[in-house]
Amino acid sequence: MIRRRMSGTLGGDRSFKGLLIMSGVLTHLTALIALCVLGVLIAGIWNLGRKGSNPNLSQKLMRWRVGLQFVAILVAMLALAVMRH
Repeated sequence: MIRRRMSGTLGGDRSFKGLLIMSGVLTHLTALIALCVLGVLIAGIWNLGRKGSNPNLSQKLMRWRVGLQFVAILVAMLALAVMRH
């Protein structure tokens, strides 16, 4: 259910449109970050499969993946909060 504040001006409509735009931006940003997580995951698996792989690079990629997953979860939660508003 979409709730709007009742006001005598068009400000309520403008803020509603702003929320729709913001939720769209956050949804696309979440998808982009998820693709980045997938890319780092594939790079880490590829590094593990290489002959003579660098363990320091594997560790760095794992840290990047965990950090990106954290950011993706935060952005997804923010998108859900904006959509509920």
